[in-house]
Amino acid sequence: MMRVNLGCPRLCAGWTCVDLHPKDTGVIQADAIEYMSALPSGAVSEILTENLLEHLPNVQQFLEACYDALQGDGRIRVVTDNAEWLPFYLPLALPRLGVGAHAVKSYALRFNTVHLSIFSPMHLRLHLSNAGFREVRVRRLWRYALARLEGVGLK
Repeated sequence: MMRVNLGCPRLCAGWTCVDLHPKDTGVIQADAIEYMSALPSGAVSEILTENLLEHLPNVQQFLEACYDALQGDGRIRVVTDNAEWLPFYLPLALPRLGVGAHAVKSYALRFNTVHLSIFSPMHLRLHLSNAGFREVRVRRLWRYALARLEGVGLK
């Protein structure tokens, strides 16, 4: 059964990697929503997406496409920024802490990316539940001195 890593520009062993701007030739160059929507129902056993959800124009459409592509006991793991982390709301601290770089024009131009959404644990849980995932767990992760969220949804 296929395991899909969405928003991953480098090859990862055991995964089908999909990214708009791949860095390795074996990575499929595609839009995540279009790619998942094109897969047959039940074609995927597991989905991983780190640092992608916040860049998508339609999060609910993406999660519904993922849900449809997953087999009956499939799961999705989503890692994204945590909107409850205080520095998101401290504009003066952002340059010093290196936080919120995606909102800086030079970063957006250099890496061709922007954040379209941010998520609290409640928002992530609601999005996953509304997409159909029956068992949803959300926890906070700490990496790179940033608060991150990890959401796991089981079909």
